[in-house]
Amino acid sequence: MEIKTKILKINPQAPEPELIEQAAQLLREDGIVTIPTETVYGLAGNALNKQAAEKIYKAKGRPSDNPLIVHIADKEDVFKYAKDVPEKALKLFEAFSPGPLTVVLKKKDIIPDSVSGKLDTVALRIPNNNITLSLIRACGFPLAAPSANISGSPSPTDFEHTYKDLYGKVNGLIDGGKCDVGVESTIISLAGDKAELLRPGGITVEQLESVVGSVEIDECILNKMHEDFTPKAPGMKYKHYAPKARVTIVKGNNFTEYINQNSTEKTGVLCFDGEKKLFKAKNVLEYGNAGDSNTQAQNLFRCLRAFDEMEVDEIFARCPQPKGVGLAVYNRLIKAAAYNVVDADSKKMFIIGITGGSGCGKSTVGEIFKSKGFCYIDTDKTAKEITQIGQPALAEIKACFGDVFFENGELDRKALAKIVFSDNERLKQLNKITHKYITEKVINTLEECKNSGVKGAVIDGAALIESKINELCDCCIFVTASVESRLKRIVERDGLTLQEAQRRIGGQKSDDFYKNACDFTIVNDSGTEGLVESVDKILKELKL
Repeated sequence: MEIKTKILKINPQAPEPELIEQAAQLLREDGIVTIPTETVYGLAGNALNKQAAEKIYKAKGRPSDNPLIVHIADKEDVFKYAKDVPEKALKLFEAFSPGPLTVVLKKKDIIPDSVSGKLDTVALRIPNNNITLSLIRACGFPLAAPSANISGSPSPTDFEHTYKDLYGKVNGLIDGGKCDVGVESTIISLAGDKAELLRPGGITVEQLESVVGSVEIDECILNKMHEDFTPKAPGMKYKHYAPKARVTIVKGNNFTEYINQNSTEKTGVLCFDGEKKLFKAKNVLEYGNAGDSNTQAQNLFRCLRAFDEMEVDEIFARCPQPKGVGLAVYNRLIKAAAYNVVDADSKKMFIIGITGGSGCGKSTVGEIFKSKGFCYIDTDKTAKEITQIGQPALAEIKACFGDVFFENGELDRKALAKIVFSDNERLKQLNKITHKYITEKVINTLEECKNSGVKGAVIDGAALIESKINELCDCCIFVTASVESRLKRIVERDGLTLQEAQRRIGGQKSDDFYKNACDFTIVNDSGTEGLVESVDKILKELKL
């Protein structure tokens, strides 16, 4: 149900008291309101009210184990919400607040678990924005606020971004102009025995160390964490900052050649100032000087959102230097890219796609390639991995298909298959959900294969073409077999009735569809020996 949203345009230099009071009243009534800050826009609610936090999570579609930052107006307020406050924390607030710094400390019980992500810590920040500081003081309570966007998408640095994402989902939208810094605040934890950087931002590691001495950089800043990882602060666990298109960070001196070789009509390029003319793609945006990380930070999210408007399906991004504020830019980009980074200077790995309908023998062909030194990626297995309990795809499937789950929360794959293979529109809905997650995982696996030094990689997938994973491949192979053979394999392998197997095949693409999209065809009608001969013939033709 859509919420009535009040829009308040407030002067950032001299906030009008009557408009501040209107926003404060919405918050006093347990509403949620977007607020401008010097970093990005936030979506705020009463930090002392667990219901307000729950409304924030719902509006954003944000996981509830992802902590919220608590915004306060004065340094003295630190002691109201944190305990065992070390001297180093006070020195940091003195040096950098109001400003783009968040300090994680041991929390007092007054902070609800829904705000802290059930942690025993609280993330405190004093924003450098006249509107928000005036609003906090008018409310008389702190404001819990993550970025004011749909969870996972690029953070909002302008009012228009918040309007597009959240109008009708929140009680109020404040228009306070553009944000100065452009990336979220630096987060440092002083809740343990050491000072630990949990998220880079506008305050650099060097600046922090000038005040508190040595600062340890948490491994999550540059590395992908396991699914069962418990986030210590916002932005650590889940995919963040991502546009709709797939993002690839390109490193190396040969970035121009790599991007031009791999560009299509639907490619976007994010590059440094003065480089636009180097690329043949038509959707090219410059996001700052190569040596000016502050400008890169200001423009990054604006550019990522602009690519959504261009409706590109892939973005190649120039890699910033991960130092100073550049560490924050790199951190946001690598999370937007789901850690997909390519080295344009390294030798290219040859990628082969294998596709065809159910029961045609694709996996057998894939195993033959594996025996010949190729990395083998089975997207059926990938699909099972991305639909395990706790994975984001599972929540989308539940919202779309309802009760296709066992009592323990696991996906009932047979029940789901029964629905989608008898209704082509429902199959399209499922593919729309799963393909993006499968593609992301395949790209990450390809990078691992490349780093392992294998001669090439093989991707096996019935929906290779529909998901556009074939665009990652240098060539594609269509594997087919007689309908009788396919039915027999499906019945024996999947435990289906003959009628169910016939419905499955009937809901899939025709042979002509696959033939027209592929470079080679293998007919699986002469046993394993015949398949090996077919694979050898293709490898010889490809000179691999």
